[in-house]
Amino acid sequence: MIVTIGRLREGVPSTLNAFCPANSPQGVSPHLWGFPDYKTNTLIPSDYENVVTFSRDLKSSAKPYNQDYRIISVYHVTIDDKCNRAFIVDTGSIRSSDGKSFYIQSPAILVYYLPPNCCVARNFDLIRRVEIPESVWKNPLGFDFITIDYQAKNSCDDLFIYMNNIFDNSIVVYDYDNNYFWAFNNQSSFNPIPNTQEPLDTRIINTRIRKVAVRDAIRGTVCDNAGVLPDEIVWQYMEY
Repeated sequence: MIVTIGRLREGVPSTLNAFCPANSPQGVSPHLWGFPDYKTNTLIPSDYENVVTFSRDLKSSAKPYNQDYRIISVYHVTIDDKCNRAFIVDTGSIRSSDGKSFYIQSPAILVYYLPPNCCVARNFDLIRRVEIPESVWKNPLGFDFITIDYQAKNSCDDLFIYMNNIFDNSIVVYDYDNNYFWAFNNQSSFNPIPNTQEPLDTRIINTRIRKVAVRDAIRGTVCDNAGVLPDEIVWQYMEY
């Protein structure tokens, strides 16, 4: 089982985690371990320094993706049972408890191989890591769900990846086979507040303590890979 804990405040030792149900007695909370390891999930003190507002400029402590990289903040994982892979979108950004945003490294797609004996070996090969280009996003903190969509060839590489961005009101598409990105949005249907670009919250969540307004826009995509529909359709769903 893979579990994500988005870094929306300080004190999250690992954003991407896993546990093996067979290793925990029934009724006992399982022990989480960093996926693929704790080192890759570890932040450093300079990640929280000298940033007071969101900026598209990388932190000076960040390294290019082809060198040492870290997993910064993840909200969703998609498991590919066909080819035994885990697809992950890392926002590359974190938030602090006082609402400040910290852009540490570029958002990226990560693909890990899941071996049959992964609970024992805990050895997960990184198949691919590709940074999401700045041309298809404005705020990386909005990258939430990731969905895979197999195409006609039905091979492990013949697929599209859909990633929604709840702050940009957009869907980013990645052609896995051709290594190509593009994005699309529609302000009249993707934006919770049509005809405005203002980052306002629109959904009210009632809690026992207070009302919290959340701007969610597009929360995810679902693909009809089973062929239930006459033609494959990607459905977007929105929360208000």
